[in-house]
Amino acid sequence: AVVCRRTAGEGGNLKRKTSGAKKTILLTGGTGFLGSCLLRELIGAHSVILLKRSFSDVGRIADLMPLLRIYDIDRDAWQRVFS
Repeated sequence: AVVCRRTAGEGGNLKRKTSGAKKTILLTGGTGFLGSCLLRELIGAHSVILLKRSFSDVGRIADLMPLLRIYDIDRDAWQRVFS
């Protein structure tokens, strides 16, 4: 199995490229392979809101879930996500 090289909270190269201001990122597809790797890059440097389906397999990001705001797009109202 191929896995990302980053661990929770490392932040990767994105931390060095920002101006120091922590941004809020809205991410979809974060439970898939590419999305979970991107999430690992973003989580240390930014605040991430993850939109996923209620039945998505969260195995790849289980260690990151306490660090995220997560919404199930098939169950939560859109107003809740953007409030």
